Amino acid sequence: MNKELNVEPLAYAVKDAARTLGIGTTKFYELMNDGTIPSFKIGKRTLIRHADLVAFIDDQSKAA
Repeated sequence: MNKELNVEPLAYAVKDAARTLGIGTTKFYELMNDGTIPSFKIGKRTLIRHADLVAFIDDQSKAA
């Protein structure tokens, strides 16, 4: 019997990470390029850790 697991991703592709934050990919690339949101590569894919997205949101809410 196969059950589908409802598991949160550990990392997102850029497009998915931007969608998760509710911003465009251009703005997301700006945040990555200035070091605000860390990223890493596996092969040609650029990925962003779920924990880094959560930390970004936490930092933004504290600054507001």
